[in-house]
Amino acid sequence: MRAALAIAGRELRAIFLSPIAWVLLAVYLVLGGLLYYNLLVSFARFSSQVLGAGTEDPQILAAASLNQFVVRSHLWALCVLLLLLTPFLTMRLLSEERRTGTAEMLLTSPVRTGEVVLGKYLAGLAAAVVMILLSSHYVLFLYAVGKPELRPILVGFLGLLLAAAGFVAVGLFASSLSDNPAVAAVLALGVLLALLLLEVLAPAAGPQWEGLLRALSATDHFRDFAKGVLSLSDAAYYVSLAAAALFGTARVLESHRWR
Repeated sequence: MRAALAIAGRELRAIFLSPIAWVLLAVYLVLGGLLYYNLLVSFARFSSQVLGAGTEDPQILAAASLNQFVVRSHLWALCVLLLLLTPFLTMRLLSEERRTGTAEMLLTSPVRTGEVVLGKYLAGLAAAVVMILLSSHYVLFLYAVGKPELRPILVGFLGLLLAAAGFVAVGLFASSLSDNPAVAAVLALGVLLALLLLEVLAPAAGPQWEGLLRALSATDHFRDFAKGVLSLSDAAYYVSLAAAALFGTARVLESHRWR
């Protein structure tokens, strides 16, 4: 475990010494801020219309709540942004080692394969967690303008952390397959986009396939988290995704080690 933490610390420093990490962080926060601003403006307009109409319909009043109109939509948007940006955050974790030739030194050292995988993974996950935590100020701002419920917000951010755990593992697996960081990023992005599009394709697939496609969709499992519903099956999905990707990464590194 000590070796894994040492690798994680070294990789985390390398990530934040690279301009790519800061560019990704800026893109994540700027796009998240623009979406957040748009949601707030739309919420203000919708609320004024509801108040002006004097409606007492419970469904309309519920839709005009901060949690349902702003928080839920913004959390889901942050999840999609995380899915799109994570491959570029993780693309160099292992591919750079192979490109520069340091992978041979790492794999022939006394450090076990599992410790290498865990160290690299923890570094990528820590960088993703920093991105998520820095985006929390959007939701905190709501307390200056309204009274959103706290529990759905906390559950939503827990969902973001679990989703990041799965996305980073997929990115690390893709990084182990190529010695070109750009190729690794494209591979990871392709896999994650496929998991995103499964939710879109599910309704057109027919009743026999819809359930399966939704069960495999990365974003469909986040919707309950965005609503503030803590679902063990959704949490298990992201944990299983991370475990499968990390297992695949370990097998790829073992094959390189035996060569």
